[in-house]
Order: sequence, then structure tokens, then C-alpha cells
Amino acid sequence: LFGDAVIRFLVPALAATALVALFTITLPDHRVAERLPRLTPRAFLGTFWTSPREHPDFGWMWLTRFVLFLALFTPVSYLAFYLGDRIGITAGALAGTLALLTLVEYGISSLTSSLCGRLSDRVGRRKPFVIAAAVVMAVGMVLLATADSLAGVVVAQAVQGLATGLYFAVDVALCTSVLPDPDNTAKDLGVINIANVLPQSIGPAFAPLLLAIGSGQNYTALYTFTALCALGGILVVARVRSAR
Repeated sequence: LFGDAVIRFLVPALAATALVALFTITLPDHRVAERLPRLTPRAFLGTFWTSPREHPDFGWMWLTRFVLFLALFTPVSYLAFYLGDRIGITAGALAGTLALLTLVEYGISSLTSSLCGRLSDRVGRRKPFVIAAAVVMAVGMVLLATADSLAGVVVAQAVQGLATGLYFAVDVALCTSVLPDPDNTAKDLGVINIANVLPQSIGPAFAPLLLAIGSGQNYTALYTFTALCALGGILVVARVRSAR
């Protein structure tokens, strides 16, 4: 049954729909008593913008998330090609190899995130975890750029799992600490969300330009770029003043 590609995509979609429906039915809805102002086209477009000039910490946090997500997701769409072109993984072994790498990365990420989230709450600091995540992320990218065997890729993905665990342990907490308007938190969180959605769209689209340098399979250029993006996150998050 699950050998059918349609079923493999349909089952998760149906499960997600059922769980979201259950969530909306069981969660008590908060109704606003006062009359809301009419939503004009200008007001609607304004929901996609929070001025970084008026709220610099919010702007720096947005940019931090943007460059780190750019580092994370730019190479993801090309991992299968990287494994075939650089490491020599055959088409028949590709699915199993990707499953192994995913298990390694997300297993370590889940464990690290849980531990570091508690540690961050205990010490009352978020930014050092982001800085550490950016450094570890850059190391993982360099390892991928220089790997010449599957074992090297597994180690690199394990390092990436450590980086994502460090980052996601504090990301949301740090973002919410710099929200500028308590009366518009949903709107500002929506703007923050653009910083993680946009890189997932433009990063993979931009990656072929890097891959085309020289041989046309320049994965070293791709991973060097993402490592520099990760390190750029250190410079940006350091500009956030109102959060530790």
C-alpha cells in the first residue's frame, strides 16, 4: 500500500488535516469584545511589515533568523544530488542513505534542543546559544564541503543536528522577547515567520548559481556560502540589545 507514491503523500496530509481539525474543535477560542476597525488594503499590506527603524531589535532578530535559515535550507534540496555526484551513492541506495542522514540529524537535534532549552531557561540567556549554533552550523557546512565518504557525511549531519538543536532551543523564545507591540503579537510573529519561509524559497533557487561555478557541480562553493551565512548570523544577533 505504501509503495504507491500517491498514498505516501496522501496519508500524512490526511493525518495533518485530522489533527488540525481536532485542535480547532477542542481549543477554546478567545473572542474579542470590542469592535475591530475595518481592514483596508493598506492595513492588510501593513500586516507584512514591522519597521526595523522604529524597532531595531526586532529587525536584527528578523535578519538573524533569515541568514541562519538561509544557511540551513539552501543546500537541503541538493543533498540527494550531492550524495550521488560527490559521494557516489547509487540511485538504489539513495533513499536509505537519506533516511539514515535524516535520522541522525533530527535525532541529535531533538535531544540537543530539549537539553539546551532547559539550560537556557536556567541561565536566563538566549544569544550565546544562537552564537554557538551558528559556529557549529558553519563547522558542519565545512565538513560537508570537504567530505569524501559517507562516513564523513554522517559526521557532518550529526554536527548539523547539534547546531539545529542549539538554535531551535532558543529561537522562538528570543524572537518573542523582542516583539514590539503586545497588542499585535500575532501580526509581528507572522512577520518573523517570513524570515524562515523566505529563505526556504530563494535559497534553493539561488543555489544553482553557486553549483555552476567551475565544474557545474561545485558543492564546495555551495557549502562555503552557507557557512558564511551561518557566521553572519553571529554578527547580526550581536546587534540585538534588549535580549541576553
